[in-house]
Amino acid sequence: MAANRGGLFVDTTHEFSQRVTLPAGADAAVAAVAALHAFEPLIFAQPLVTSAERRAPTPEEAAAVAADPFMVVDGPAAATATAAADAGPAMVVAYSCIERMPVIPGLREHQTLLWRFTPRLTVRVPVLFVRTDTGVRVLVRARYGPLAVVMRCSYDVRRPPTATASAASAFEFFEETAVTGLGFLMAFVVPSIESAHKEEARNFVAKLATACAAGSTIPPAHSP
Repeated sequence: MAANRGGLFVDTTHEFSQRVTLPAGADAAVAAVAALHAFEPLIFAQPLVTSAERRAPTPEEAAAVAADPFMVVDGPAAATATAAADAGPAMVVAYSCIERMPVIPGLREHQTLLWRFTPRLTVRVPVLFVRTDTGVRVLVRARYGPLAVVMRCSYDVRRPPTATASAASAFEFFEETAVTGLGFLMAFVVPSIESAHKEEARNFVAKLATACAAGSTIPPAHSP
């Protein structure tokens, strides 16, 4: 995903990535992929999300995924649906999520009290998923009144690039995200988005560790 920079009234793209170490063992890696393929453990790990409803993708959404090179994937996960509800040429899974976005520009997670008590804008966000062999790719088009922000996210379970043969059981949760929108709008939303995604990764891995310790295969998914 290539980044570009522009002025306040032209589209700009901000990229970020992160990795979180998974609990040791191949079983945790398998459970993490299963949790990503279940979608809701990831959705409800995101602190801005207050509710989510699975639905059928619209023809326009399916066409948007098919036309987006980032969302076009190969491999068994792309060729085979794991549930009848996912049947369709692009294997697109859609959710409508409700998010409460802080309205103070530049707000970040370390400002704990301000983050907790700041006024928030309630936004309905359509989220589109496509499974990959190691996780999911996500396309989000969030609207803020007449304005829109587009996010393309990949979430994968992989071996760390620096892993050695002696660390054969080491895996990590890895995210890459690109956010695109008008420059002045990005100043408001990017800090909150990036902060929320950092917390999402921590929450996802923490719930995975708890589930694995309890002998479960997928962390519970529920609205906060």
